[in-house]
Amino acid sequence: MRVRRGLAAVLILGTALACAGAACSRSSGWTSRWDTLQQDLSRFHLALLMRDAPALLRQVPLEARAEWSDALPCFFRRYRVVDYRIQEITPGDKGEDAVVVVWVMRHPVDSLNTLESIWSQRWTHQGGGWLLDTESESTRRFLGDCLPPGEG
Repeated sequence: MRVRRGLAAVLILGTALACAGAACSRSSGWTSRWDTLQQDLSRFHLALLMRDAPALLRQVPLEARAEWSDALPCFFRRYRVVDYRIQEITPGDKGEDAVVVVWVMRHPVDSLNTLESIWSQRWTHQGGGWLLDTESESTRRFLGDCLPPGEG
């Protein structure tokens, strides 16, 4: 009787550990993806501060890069981003996308004023990294008329 209880306890413990291991691997997968998102966000917004178009374009989907290659010089001629703060990151249900709310302060180059705005960004995980949803209304509005009218 004692052997059966011990065997049952070992089987239950083994099953629990196996389940915990599977949960841990899913969790560590999301943790890795979360870390990548934070790194990509930092790179993107630092590139925006530094006016580094090639670095910004690495976070833009391939199909939108030509349009953004034309739009970024226009944006940089008009504005200088002087500060930003990531205020909130809300991951999607499956960890494949996220909504990021960013406070941005920019300075129009022909004015002494600064403009503060909240930029709600959508990001999608693709190919091991995160890409900005360039069709979202908020993103298109942020770049203003430097982008042609879009579908978003």
